[in-house]
Amino acid sequence: MDNKPTIRKWTDIRGLAVVALDTGLKAGTVDDFYFETESNVVRGLRVKTGLSGYKALPTNVISAIGRDTITAANQEMVIEESHDGRIPTLPLGHSLLSCRVMSESGDLLGTVGNIILNTHPAIALRIIAFELTGGPGERNPNHHRTFSAQEVTRYEQDVIVILDQVARQLS
Repeated sequence: MDNKPTIRKWTDIRGLAVVALDTGLKAGTVDDFYFETESNVVRGLRVKTGLSGYKALPTNVISAIGRDTITAANQEMVIEESHDGRIPTLPLGHSLLSCRVMSESGDLLGTVGNIILNTHPAIALRIIAFELTGGPGERNPNHHRTFSAQEVTRYEQDVIVILDQVARQLS
């Protein structure tokens, strides 16, 4: 039985080692991710490769996402960010953390405290939800309110706008 979690918080994925299956060598450490605002699809992981800076691991070449590592067939799968023409044009996931979350009618609900990703299958990573912290609806700081990424109507500079109906449920 496969007991790897399929739903993971971004804070649990950031910092994982990226390992090449053919050699067992570490190619780098996951630092961030590139995503599409229209579909919430994660197109690649940004990997810190030591002194050489940052590279990208496109999601379509990820072999598996385990508890402690992310694997790819070989180190050549970790590419220069500019090698895939669309990756450098995509926003990075860290830009979502601490974004204000507002309703369509302009009510502030709180800020994004974490991002929830569906990690199965690994080649189809996707943002599925956000944890909301702070704001008028927070009753217990240890219990995070969540909303689905499908309930986002638009991403703006430092703001995520969600449906009014969902906002009322979170308040």
